[in-house]
Amino acid sequence: MTEEKKEMDVVARIDHEARAEVLKEEIKSIKAENRKQEREKQKELKKLAALARMDGDVAVWKEITKLKEMVTQQIKANKLTARYSIKDISNMPDFFTYQNPKNRKLKTNNKDATWIHEYLNAGGKEITLIETAAESRIAIWKKMKFKRGASTNQNAAPSTSKAKPSKVSGGVG
Repeated sequence: MTEEKKEMDVVARIDHEARAEVLKEEIKSIKAENRKQEREKQKELKKLAALARMDGDVAVWKEITKLKEMVTQQIKANKLTARYSIKDISNMPDFFTYQNPKNRKLKTNNKDATWIHEYLNAGGKEITLIETAAESRIAIWKKMKFKRGASTNQNAAPSTSKAKPSKVSGGVG
């Protein structure tokens, strides 16, 4: 009987080891599933947090869109600006009446600007600021690309002159 008992103990031990392996695999599988579920929960939490942050930004976005629509309507309603878009207008430099002759970056329409008072108190003259601005406006105007309307002159004859080839150096001649 002792041999039978030993065999039974060996079989039981093998059976226990086999069950232990199965249980280990099940535990491993459950842990993997738990990690996967935790990752999904974290993703969902991040998504909800982003949505919460987005709510405030969406309100601002809506207001900006309304403002853009109102500005676009005003632009289109004015005969002088109808051919421009908000983007065209935002790319245009601001018009200015005064410009510092020593620091050309200082430009404004506001006569009460601090730098104007400092310039005038230092002995400068307002006419100098206005003349400097007028000179600079010409240069800026030349660089700007204004959209022109189509020509209404139907009687204009097409040009009959042929374009002359440009003289480019470096050719064999």
